[in-house]
Amino acid sequence: MKAWDDALLQDFDDNDLKAKIHSNRSLVNYKLSKYCDKTSLIVTGNYGRAAEDAKAAIRYDPKFIKPYFRGAQAYLILEKYEECVKICEEGLAVDPKCKEIEKVKAEAEEKLAKLRAKVSKLGADADQKV
Repeated sequence: MKAWDDALLQDFDDNDLKAKIHSNRSLVNYKLSKYCDKTSLIVTGNYGRAAEDAKAAIRYDPKFIKPYFRGAQAYLILEKYEECVKICEEGLAVDPKCKEIEKVKAEAEEKLAKLRAKVSKLGADADQKV
């Protein structure tokens, strides 16, 4: 992780390289979080950092598809389904045939629909009790 952090501290004007560095650091944050989840260690913020690095990579190179997928994965785990769908749609605008992004988008849309149905049911149940 330190290598990616140090690389971003350097003063250079190569946006493609900055995009790749952010994208790779996003992957490291994502993988670290996933590893810690599996071993029951608690590492807060790494999925969020993965999403933020993915967004930074996209700002530097909007045609680079990997950060769209990495950001979508992080948002899905963070249960930020609307953000996940949004970044997936942006990625699919760049590469309409990206199966990985299509899969994450479908999963996020399914979870979002279930969440909205649950909230709607809770609201209806609350109205009946009043």
